[in-house]
Amino acid sequence: MTQDVPASATPTRTQVGTTPTIEPTPSGTATETPSATPADEGEVGWGVVTVEVATGDVATLYEGPDTFRPGLGLAFAPWPEARNGGIWVSPTTDESTRYNLDGESVASVPGWGVIESAGGGWRSWYVRNEAGDVRLNVWSMADDGQHFDVDGRNASNRTFSADGRWLAWLDASPADENLIMAMDLATGDVTEVARVTPCACDGYHYIEWSPSGRYLAYEDPAYQDPSRQGVYLFDTENPDEEHPGFAATAVVDGWVEADETELLLVLDDGVPTLFPVNVDEDPVVIQAPPGGAVRAGTLNGLVVVSTGTGAETVTTIYDPVSGERVRELRGASDAVLTSRGIATAVISRNDLTCTGIQVDHPAFEERLECNAEDLRWSPDGRYLALIPQAASDPVSVLDVTTGTMTEVPHAGPRGTIPSWSEDGRYLVWVWGGEL
Repeated sequence: MTQDVPASATPTRTQVGTTPTIEPTPSGTATETPSATPADEGEVGWGVVTVEVATGDVATLYEGPDTFRPGLGLAFAPWPEARNGGIWVSPTTDESTRYNLDGESVASVPGWGVIESAGGGWRSWYVRNEAGDVRLNVWSMADDGQHFDVDGRNASNRTFSADGRWLAWLDASPADENLIMAMDLATGDVTEVARVTPCACDGYHYIEWSPSGRYLAYEDPAYQDPSRQGVYLFDTENPDEEHPGFAATAVVDGWVEADETELLLVLDDGVPTLFPVNVDEDPVVIQAPPGGAVRAGTLNGLVVVSTGTGAETVTTIYDPVSGERVRELRGASDAVLTSRGIATAVISRNDLTCTGIQVDHPAFEERLECNAEDLRWSPDGRYLALIPQAASDPVSVLDVTTGTMTEVPHAGPRGTIPSWSEDGRYLVWVWGGEL
């Protein structure tokens, strides 16, 4: 279903061989916090801090006030996140800096809101040209330096496909519709995937690529026309075909890959349902209580469903092919699907008091003393971080392969929860609030 693309979305293509405006910082640069205008008392700002688990070394990548100019519309800077061994920080709209997770600055671009494809082959960011217009830049990091740019004034929710072949985003240019756009990075061609009803809640729609990068799932709330309401699928290999729809009352929650089958996970009236998209099979309904917060497992093709809150949380792991229950956990819990099996950790609570943490891993099983408000498994399931609420208390990191526990500094404000780097070497705090 390729539609006419608005003039604002027509890409400008730079010929192969053009060098992108990216300034690498010489290796060996000392770790420094980017300079920022001193914050006034009570001013709101944000910060990015990392801790190397093996050494406990802390690196402050940025800490300062929010200096973004008003009037940028939906072209906002995304919350920084660790990717491909580094993190992009945009203190202003004029420049963004990429840091390795040890704090070394390694590159910069004249713009803001930088995101990267998996593997770092492509980067996208916003830039304001001499005329004052916001442009959306897309650069290849290969030697040919291929470059595209489109009108970025109303572009948001950008996402690269897993294979690095496509970039999708939402364009809120029309007053009564939002456009879901997709760029073929091999050619720079832009396709208008769909025109959808603006969301009354947050202004944009959920779009997510399948694990192979072939399919793009998106939502259309269609408040005024219920016949259009639902979740839809864009097939990049057959862009002119009608987009199949799934469950009119559903919202997209993720993808699962099992036995070379890609399954789209949606919440249909609160019930998790899996739709196979590349094989002719019936959908799988997960028999979980309605209203649960659902997340899709990405390893070993399992689905994790969490319902309830606090001590009443129930986390259940399902086989997506059969819909059968694999394991059920009660209490505030965290689960990760590792190459060695399912790793879980459950916080037992008495009222609001933590009484213990039960760790269950193929290489380790033990009950630990409780000093944690939250838990975070590393992506590979080797490390479990026990996060205290008080910033003055250290974070305890359990290596389940050896049973050893290491303490590292809690590098964020009280109550903030870090994320793991992809390789499990660093804890990353990105926080916002009063400075």
